[in-house]
Amino acid sequence: AQNINGGYPHINENLLNINSVDCHRVIDGGKDSIGKDIVVAGEGTGIVHIAPGCGSIDNKIARKNQLVEIGPLDEESKFLDGFGQFKGKLATSEDTISLVISEISKRGFLLYEEKYPHVYPHCWRSGDELVYRTVDEWYINMDWRNEIKNVVKDIKWIPDWGHDREIEWLDNMGDWMISKKRFWGLAIPIWIFEDGTFYVVGSKEELKNLAVEGWDEFEGNSPHRPWIDKVKIKHPISGLIGSRVKDVGNPWLDAGIVPFSTLKYFSDREYWEKWFPADFVVECFPGQFRNWFYSLLAMSVVLENKAPFKTLLGHGLVKDETGRDMHKSWGNAIWFDDAAEKMGVDVMRWLYASQNPEQNLLFGYDAANEARKNLITLWNTYAFFVSYANIDGFSPKENFDFSDSPKVDLWIVSKTNEFIKDSVNYYSTFQLFKFMDNAERFLNDMSNWYVRRNRRRFWKTENDVDKISAYHSLYYAIIRYIKVMAPIIPFITEKIYNNLSKGLKHNVHDSVHHELFPSVDSNLYDKSIISEIDVVKNMVSLGRSARNKANIKIRQPLLELYIYASNEFSKYALQNKDDILDELNVKDIIFVEKEKDLIDYNVSLNFKDLGKVYGDKIKHIFKKINLIEKDKLISMLKSKKDVSIIDEDNSIDIKLSKEDFILNAVNPEGLSVSTSNNIVVGIKTHISDELKLEGLARDIIRSIQNLRKDSGLEIEDRINIGLEGFDQLSDILKVHKNYIMTEVLGKKIDLGVKNCNFIDVVKISGLKLRIGISKVN
Repeated sequence: AQNINGGYPHINENLLNINSVDCHRVIDGGKDSIGKDIVVAGEGTGIVHIAPGCGSIDNKIARKNQLVEIGPLDEESKFLDGFGQFKGKLATSEDTISLVISEISKRGFLLYEEKYPHVYPHCWRSGDELVYRTVDEWYINMDWRNEIKNVVKDIKWIPDWGHDREIEWLDNMGDWMISKKRFWGLAIPIWIFEDGTFYVVGSKEELKNLAVEGWDEFEGNSPHRPWIDKVKIKHPISGLIGSRVKDVGNPWLDAGIVPFSTLKYFSDREYWEKWFPADFVVECFPGQFRNWFYSLLAMSVVLENKAPFKTLLGHGLVKDETGRDMHKSWGNAIWFDDAAEKMGVDVMRWLYASQNPEQNLLFGYDAANEARKNLITLWNTYAFFVSYANIDGFSPKENFDFSDSPKVDLWIVSKTNEFIKDSVNYYSTFQLFKFMDNAERFLNDMSNWYVRRNRRRFWKTENDVDKISAYHSLYYAIIRYIKVMAPIIPFITEKIYNNLSKGLKHNVHDSVHHELFPSVDSNLYDKSIISEIDVVKNMVSLGRSARNKANIKIRQPLLELYIYASNEFSKYALQNKDDILDELNVKDIIFVEKEKDLIDYNVSLNFKDLGKVYGDKIKHIFKKINLIEKDKLISMLKSKKDVSIIDEDNSIDIKLSKEDFILNAVNPEGLSVSTSNNIVVGIKTHISDELKLEGLARDIIRSIQNLRKDSGLEIEDRINIGLEGFDQLSDILKVHKNYIMTEVLGKKIDLGVKNCNFIDVVKISGLKLRIGISKVN
């Protein structure tokens, strides 16, 4: 059985009895997308059709069996002269295909035909079908591959499996094909002669010495076709006159010689030695192990017997958001100009830099929106600082003394120095995606902890020492953050830098990109403060998680928070009690001595999975597990220690991991609990009427703040407030009026919205409320 090449007519002349070939196997001879499965009859049980010039497998079989290699097609896939009625016909034409089948049938070789789908190569530009065509090409013998393998180990490969991938290619590659059937490109310096010999010319000077014709037409032009083809040379030994081969060079020849051709290897050796080898090479993975990486290595080994670069970073492909290749014809391609215009180049750069290079990047506008959130956070943090700094006329001092600053200021300054230290490491080791993870965490620390925890310090009307310290701390963090981030997001950092440095007389450059990379100030880097506040932040995160489990929003005050932790961590919580209470909107913290007071566990074996492995032994395992004290078993599993099951006679010796058990957490009634890293945090879920009123007051504050923003008021504007709606309003104002006014910069509050300039209707806990505000002149 054979899928024949579209239009190959010599089927009766090339039948070959190869008994070792399964006659039911389809051996591809070239064009098979026509959907015709042609079965050819002949003597013997293993008869197949072989087209040596129309398929790689056919070609190998034909060479092995010393068949004549006939290539019937020209460069346009049309039959050559000498093929009778097929001359000039296009191999992929339906008419040609029908003619081939008809001819086979006439000769009595066609048993059966049917249509069936095939995966078949097409031109990605035009969509035209492609056919296999045998041609002569030029190769470099690669028997010296071991010399290349010897330098691969001298390179730092990122990811590290790139080393093994390159070695695998070198182990299995064939000779290096260096020619292309094209007009324009690197002119291969090979001249051929009528006796079948060839000569490789080593330089333009040598070519001039050997030339016997065409030099005058070539001189002054680039070494490309058609000028180079006019030069004929005399073989220095045989004396025969030869012409250059028509082929041009594989582009990877040019790419591979770059470390020498662009660095004055022949003309300025001292300059070349200064820059060689390159510190860093980056390119997409697919194909480059056998293309660019390979060509760079091969040429460098020949010329210098050393690696041409120190570090190589390879990356995956850019796909669309669903993981498909991008194609214009599929309608899922995103052009750079469109992306730059719609999502912004800094967003694109953040997106690319955040990608683990080992994985394909799923690129699109939804992914860009996620990256944009970080830039919005950065801009909002900067805008917060600038807004209040302008109101207060703040100007940073060159060397502000933080020694008397509160702990939270020392924390953000220490965090900034830790960020700088980590960034130096990530940048210098080319771990950019890890750097971006760190950059996002620090940005969240700066905006979602420091700014939020210290807003009231910026709101204060008096410019006291505490307020000045807050300004300097936030300025310290922002200015260093943008200097570190400038290589990744150059435009937004430039905008922020120019504005922050405006009017300053110290350490100011024309651009953030002229700044030196920040250095770590060891005097302002306190790891103990970082550890303390990070533990507090973790407790707050667990408290928020407990709230979410109970479906209680953060604006609803709660009575009690329970914490179980080590003595050191409990000390941190006690020292930062006010921060924790404020963040979690809870009235009091209670420290418990036993974890079981907040959370307990029911433990059972994972019978479903263990039964598949141990069969009847599972009963014995269950019996042994029941002999272990429950608290001890839970402790072992939480610390990820293996649980050993051993018989007295050692007939059974089994180690069970945490995955072999099922742990179900059980909380006391009335508590919602979250746990992590030996810290357990729980909230009391009961909400009294008094707490409900306070929660409504906080909802009212949020709604007023939203109306202020939507009304275009400045952050420092004072307002009069009107409220109208549900019955509890008077009770809320009786208790929380001053609190509401303080939070929204209110001058007075009335029941009713008639005299208000800006009015909105909102729902709070399912209750309808009309809110009105007016700016106080």
